[in-house]
Amino acid sequence: MTTYPLSIIVSVCKNRLVCGFDEYRDFLNHVTGEQLPLWDVERARAATAKYLLATHKPLTKLPNPPDKTDSGNAGKYVRECAKVVGVTELDIKSEVVQCAPRTLAKAIR
Repeated sequence: MTTYPLSIIVSVCKNRLVCGFDEYRDFLNHVTGEQLPLWDVERARAATAKYLLATHKPLTKLPNPPDKTDSGNAGKYVRECAKVVGVTELDIKSEVVQCAPRTLAKAIR
């Protein structure tokens, strides 16, 4: 297991980038066990979001992100999410999401 900041988890679950893209992509590589090409990042994000919401029930209560996410209100939004979820980091197992193009449909269903 690896510990990840809530900003990455929120970015994946809400499909709004409130963290750095490199750490976002590293996280997706971790949970899929693959080195994702850029064009597969969204597929991996969708499958990973489904996994996270199914296995970490407090994430289903995350508030919606603001319309505009600059660095100032992104931090405020993540702090608001931390209050709802009750943590600022999550331990996530590696290779728990299958999202290779041929297996993605199974992971999302």
